[in-house]
Amino acid sequence: MNTAMSPSIYKKHLSRITSYLKKKGITVKLNSKEFTYSSEDDHISCSSKSQGSYEYICGLLHEVGHSRQLNSHFHNMKKSINRNRAIILEQEFSAWSNGWEIASELKINNKQLWIVYQKEWLKYWNHYIHLATKPETSAAFISDRVDAYPVLKSADPIHSFNRLPH
Repeated sequence: MNTAMSPSIYKKHLSRITSYLKKKGITVKLNSKEFTYSSEDDHISCSSKSQGSYEYICGLLHEVGHSRQLNSHFHNMKKSINRNRAIILEQEFSAWSNGWEIASELKINNKQLWIVYQKEWLKYWNHYIHLATKPETSAAFISDRVDAYPVLKSADPIHSFNRLPH
C-alpha cells in the first residue's frame, strides 16, 4: 500500500530531484514498468504504479543514489559467487544511503519521507539479502547483476582504504 503525498509536496520533491538529475546529465523516465538506473546511458526509469506517493520518491532517490556510487571494495578481487554477493549487498545498501544524502542536499528530507524511506530501505534491503544469499539464485544471475553496476574508476588499495570508516 502506498502512502499518498499532497500534490504540492510531491511536485516540489519531484522537481528538485529531476532538476538535480538534469544538472548531472542524467535523463529520467517517470512512467516505466520498474525502477532502474543505467550508468551506460546515464538514465533512470521509475515505475509508474506508485506515482504521487512517498514510495515513488523513495524509489527515485534510491536510483539516484546509484548514480553517486563508488566502486565496490571488492571490485578488484577475483570473481567468485561470494565476491559477487558481497558487491550486490554493498552497492544496494550504498544506493539507499546515497539517496538519503541527496534528499538532505535537496532539502526534501522531511520526517514523513524519512519514515517511509526507512521502511522501503528495510523492505528492499531484506529482498537483496534474500536474493543474494538463497542457494537457488544462480551464479550466472548474480554475476549479471554485479556486471550491471557502474565501474567509475579503477579501485586501488589506497582509494578503497580511504573509503573505510575510521
